[in-house]
Order: sequence, then structure tokens, then C-alpha cells
Amino acid sequence: MLSLDNSVGLRVKITTNLDSTVEGTIHSYNPHSGLLSIIVPLPDSSNVSFKVIKTSFIKQITSLTKQRPAFTNKLSINEKFQNFANKPVNVPVESISSNFNKGKNAKLITARENEFKLRKLLNTRKLSIEGETLFKSLYQLLPVGDVNLDKSDNIIVFENHLIISKPYNVNDCKLVNGGNDDDQQLTYIKKVIKETWDKLESERKGG
Repeated sequence: MLSLDNSVGLRVKITTNLDSTVEGTIHSYNPHSGLLSIIVPLPDSSNVSFKVIKTSFIKQITSLTKQRPAFTNKLSINEKFQNFANKPVNVPVESISSNFNKGKNAKLITARENEFKLRKLLNTRKLSIEGETLFKSLYQLLPVGDVNLDKSDNIIVFENHLIISKPYNVNDCKLVNGGNDDDQQLTYIKKVIKETWDKLESERKGG
């Protein structure tokens, strides 16, 4: 019986639960995740394809080459290196997931990173429910870096252009350097503040 724990470097034929077959060389195997990676030569080309298969989807696996013996303490360091089957292989990134090329996963990763930064920032502060809710709304609404907190937990918007002081109501939103109250950014942020407070009031009333 083929042991996956000592199968790296073997050329195998894999039959999946859907009766499709894949022939190639085992590149790696992770028993914890149950994932098997296979190097598959492309026809009429010196390039290779890189496939990852979950072992639970494998119906049958047949070794096309003799399995190497497991390493023992009796082997010298040179003999152990000689038994390593893998050689450097150029793995085309596009064969791993087309989603990365389309930017879908990249956007998801960025969103998760931003959520982590938001939680990390708020965990070090003691904002009121209104302040935290408003900060989250602005953080998710505006581009990264446009919303922050100063040392007094005032909300700073648009690189110190606007400041929202405690208790974070509409009238607490001001232009840092003074200016016209008709400022478009000021008007927009005040609108967001009002909508946030209205939503909180509605939730408190059970609406």
C-alpha cells in the first residue's frame, strides 16, 4: 500500500471520486490539511502544471515508481540528501488560482486586513457606543487612512481636515482650521453622523 507520509517525489496515477485521472509527481503532502500537491508535465512543453488535491476526493492512487525507503537514523546526512526527490521546479502562479489574477482574493485579503486593523485600534481605546459605531461607519465608508483617532479619542477625518469631538454628535464635527460651514466634506460627514445617530436611536427604541 502506498504511504503518503513517505511519498514525496513519487510518480503516481490518481483517480478521483469523479473517475477523472491525474498523472504526475508528488511535490508535497500535508497530513493535517489533507492536501496533496502534484507536479503535472504539460504535453509538448517543458513547462509543468501545479495541482492541489484533497485526499478525501481521491478514490485510488497508484505508484508508477518504486517508493523510497523511510529515512532512518542509520543513514548519513549525504544519503538523506540523496534520497530527496524534489528538484527546484518553476510553479506558474496562474495555475494555483485564477481568482488571484482577477483580484477577487486580493480584495478579500485586503478587507480582512482592514478589519483586523480596526479591531486592534478600537481595543486600545475606550470610546462610547456612539463614538465606536460612528468610527466604524466612517472607517468602512472612507478610503484607508482617511479616518483616525487622536490621543484624546477625537475622530480625525481627511488628514486633520475635520475633527469630531466627544460626544460625537453632529454639532461636534468641526473644521480643524476654521472655514466655511458650506464645506462639502463637512456637510457629507455631518450627514453620516446624523444617519448613525438616527440608526442607534431607532435600535434603542426597538425599531
